[in-house]
Amino acid sequence: VNSSDYCYPTKQRSEMDDIKIIHVSTTEEQNECYKIRTEIFVKEQNCNPANELDEYDKSSSCHHFLALKSSLPIGTVRIHPYPSPTSTTEMYITCSN
Repeated sequence: VNSSDYCYPTKQRSEMDDIKIIHVSTTEEQNECYKIRTEIFVKEQNCNPANELDEYDKSSSCHHFLALKSSLPIGTVRIHPYPSPTSTTEMYITCSN
């Protein structure tokens, strides 16, 4: 692959420039993740609220990430290993405007 195969903008500002992804470390950040997941899955997709939060959310092996745009929460990702050693890792993404 040679560098001429790619386009590198020189002076354009991307909408992604204002987005920051943080590894959740506080209860407040965790609650923001839950609010986004509830908005997307329960309210918009009519999923059962009892199924949205589970035992993995509080597990030490579960990692939550929060996307912030201009300091406002706009998305979340939860990553955790499945209990079975032969399983894959679950990852889901939700986005909110």
